Amino acid sequence: MSVMTKPAPTQATFAMSDHEFLEFAPERKAELIGGEFILASPASRGHERLFMFLATLLNTYVRHHNLGEVFGSRTAVRLGVSGEVYEPDICFVRRERSGLITPTYIDGPPDLAVEILSRSTQHDDRTVKKAGYEQAGVAEYWLIHPERPL
Repeated sequence: MSVMTKPAPTQATFAMSDHEFLEFAPERKAELIGGEFILASPASRGHERLFMFLATLLNTYVRHHNLGEVFGSRTAVRLGVSGEVYEPDICFVRRERSGLITPTYIDGPPDLAVEILSRSTQHDDRTVKKAGYEQAGVAEYWLIHPERPL
């Protein structure tokens, strides 16, 4: 009797430029990291609850004080570093820098980028994306663990 085995699943990735990525506009959350297209896994309930809390809190404060704009996880941020287009969970752009905001993406580093960690993204969030945000000149980068108290 022969035994059939399934091949191990592989992550499908392909290279593209930041301009190609921004024109492609995937229906799901995706990022361009190191010139490589990466499709995000669906977020967990804890991740989404924390996202809603933080986004609401930041947006309420920013709007009340007319400081700029807060964006959610489906807003692409073209960092200005070749091959790097991220979709942070939350980001903020000061009013004085509103010229970066286009109808479909932010064309430059935001003033604040927030990533809510998950098993599938924590390595890139802590290393590759942290370095990309630093290189682009993001003033504040917050990494938040959804299972630890704020």
